[in-house]
Amino acid sequence: MLKIGITGCLGTGKSTVMEILQKQGAKIINTDKLVHELLQRGQSTYAEVIDQLGSDLLDENGQIDRSVLAERVFNDSEALKDLEKIIHPKVREKLENEIKRLEHEGEKVVFVEVPLLFEAGWEKFFDQIWVVSVNREKQLKRLQKSRDYSPEEAQKRIEAQMPLKEKEKRGDLVLDNSGSREHLREQVIAGWRRINA
Repeated sequence: MLKIGITGCLGTGKSTVMEILQKQGAKIINTDKLVHELLQRGQSTYAEVIDQLGSDLLDENGQIDRSVLAERVFNDSEALKDLEKIIHPKVREKLENEIKRLEHEGEKVVFVEVPLLFEAGWEKFFDQIWVVSVNREKQLKRLQKSRDYSPEEAQKRIEAQMPLKEKEKRGDLVLDNSGSREHLREQVIAGWRRINA
């Protein structure tokens, strides 16, 4: 089975690429969704995260408030390391089980959205890596619009990630999302056709 990782940085349009692929009939897995499942109350990961990082992460319903968690780890590199130590192995296990299931069902290709693919050191897990890229100006605008960040906050978040240029160098295919949605769609479909040729 061909495993293709889709990555990029905040606000580059990874979800849009996944949406286009899904419309083409591709099987997709979103690792953020897997993390979301792992952090639900009642899961062992939930308890580990609370033990490690504190109950002040909980909202009034006793669920982990992901925006509070994101804020915490963004401003504390030790907390981020602690979180990754708990989360990464479990996400990887969940991902491998999901891929095995799809393979068992006879699927030939799977696309996996992994925002921190390079940071987590998962390159070897994938047969190909597609990097979604965008110019800085558009990226900043998107983050301000979609996440309601101030210009300074958006800039800070971008700078906290591995540079996009570095990710582009390490990818097998770069999808440029600086233009229209249609232009992105054409690139994604061309890539999809190549692997299905």
